[in-house]
Amino acid sequence: MKNIFALKITEQSAVSEARRLTTYAATAIGFNETDKGRISIIVTELCRNLVKHTSNGGEFLLFRIKRGHMEGLELLAIDKSPGIRNIAEAMRDGFSTAGSPGTGLGSIKRLSDFFDIYSLEGLGTVILSRIWLNKPALEEQTFEISGINLPKPGQEVSGDKWAWRMGANGITVMIADGLGHGLEASDASNEAIKAFEETSGAVDKILNSIHLRLGHTRGAAVAICELETKALSVKYCGVGNISGVIISPLGSRSMISHNGIVGHEARRMQVFEYPWTKGALLVMHSDGMSARWNMDKYPGLFMKSTSVICGVLYRDFSRGNDDFTVVAMRML
Repeated sequence: MKNIFALKITEQSAVSEARRLTTYAATAIGFNETDKGRISIIVTELCRNLVKHTSNGGEFLLFRIKRGHMEGLELLAIDKSPGIRNIAEAMRDGFSTAGSPGTGLGSIKRLSDFFDIYSLEGLGTVILSRIWLNKPALEEQTFEISGINLPKPGQEVSGDKWAWRMGANGITVMIADGLGHGLEASDASNEAIKAFEETSGAVDKILNSIHLRLGHTRGAAVAICELETKALSVKYCGVGNISGVIISPLGSRSMISHNGIVGHEARRMQVFEYPWTKGALLVMHSDGMSARWNMDKYPGLFMKSTSVICGVLYRDFSRGNDDFTVVAMRML
């Protein structure tokens, strides 16, 4: 099955389609009937909110997620509504602005293994619900990483791909943006994923392995980032138009990629090292996301889950005419 589904929710019939897709995904993973019923209620409440509280509807994203031996579903409801003035009040059972029983947000939170919400007046709301097949213990969570990868509107597959893994030194993340769009771009980025999974070592070594692997494809922009958890440093190596930014309470710092096309013309694979501060956030994205984003315009978003951060960046900064990928991660 696909790891992500995206649905526009503008009318009640789309709510049923969202339930159908989510039930299919939950069955494929192995959720029992009780859990599938719980998930169905969450999806219904999330999507009904998109119909009831927005003039143009919103978008429902369904992810299949893995963290080591753990597996589950992540649900995002994204809209450009007027926003929620008082989230604490809106979470209270019985509160409603649309003549409904007013149990939506409260029930979503109770039925979720993890829940998060961000809303800003005039810009809209992003709601996250995460349900684990085997719920992790808190002590197992040493980092948080999330991403959104979607094809160009009208395309069946995305030419972007991303992957990550834990190693002896920390977390290594890669984004590949296959040249152009469609199947041939997807083939290039899939080859990059295979090379990434098969190659260990320094980030420039991994990137060179990808370069050799992509010679028979149309090529890609690729960037690899390693967050060394003990040394508190970030090593970054990129060729092509992949952006990386480290954000901390002290400010933000962009990371450097060289020009070129991995697989064809990659003259310099230079490793840049940057200091890392505990509590910082790292964001990487393809050029399907505008480079003119700035989290300073979103009070409190920095402290939200990486999934919600990705949801806001997708909603407000997707170019809408290209494959889209954004990844955010932090140490806990």
